[in-house]
Order: sequence, then structure tokens, then C-alpha cells
Amino acid sequence: MRLFIQVLIILTASALAAGLSNLVHPNKIEWVKDWDNVVLNQAQEEGVDVISLEQAAEIAEAYSHTILDARSMEDYDNGHIPGAFSLSLKNFDEAISDIAPMLEGAPIMLYCSGIDCDEALNLLLKLRESGYEELVLFADGWKAWEASGGEIE
Repeated sequence: MRLFIQVLIILTASALAAGLSNLVHPNKIEWVKDWDNVVLNQAQEEGVDVISLEQAAEIAEAYSHTILDARSMEDYDNGHIPGAFSLSLKNFDEAISDIAPMLEGAPIMLYCSGIDCDEALNLLLKLRESGYEELVLFADGWKAWEASGGEIE
């Protein structure tokens, strides 16, 4: 019983120390957050244009944008929106020089696996930092595209 009380005291002290540390730290961990909409909320904070499934389908059908798939190459190879090019944040520095000519002067649509995936948003922000301006995020991504019966390449 004594060991149990000692462990309980240590755990309580640790929890209190962690909580107090979080209160004074400049990069606090949020205790409550809308995790269901975290990508949409961040996109809104960053001033990113988010498009619907219908708008993404129009873009893909009209070939009006260069489409970038931010998922892994394996996921891309298993199926992607027709005409999309694979560019993940992980291989950005190596691949951007090959893809850059296709991005010049064209609006760009980015997507990843779904509404809970932030890879496309992070890639969009990286492209924006690199000077690209006409960028839209299809936040519902691959899961919504596939579920809607959209054409798959």
C-alpha cells in the first residue's frame, strides 16, 4: 500500500509540474482544440482558399490548374486525380526543380488523403513561401474524391 501511495504522489507531482510548465511556456499545448477541423482552421488563419469537391471536379475536368498530390508516392501510384503530379513535402527540395516548369504561370490545386491530412496545406504554404501565388486547397482530398466516384488515374 505504501508503494502505491508513493507512486500516486509522484504521478500527481509530475502532472502538476507539467501543467504549470505548460502555463508559462511560450509555445503552450492547447488543452482544448477543434481537432475535427484543424486543417480547415489553419487554412483559414493562413488565408488559404479552400475549395469544395465540386470545384475540384470542375478544375480536374477543365484542366484549368496544375494539380499536385501531396501524398506519398506509394499512395499516388495506387490512384490519383487524373492529371495530378506527385509532390510531397518530404521530397520537395529534390523534386521542385523537375515540377517547377509545370507550375509557372498556372493556378495550382493541392490535395492529400483527406480532411484530417495537413500535408497539402503545408506544401501549399511552402509553395507560397517560394513565390507561387494562385494556390487552392482541396481539403477533402483523396478520400472524398474516391468516395464520390470521381475518375481515377
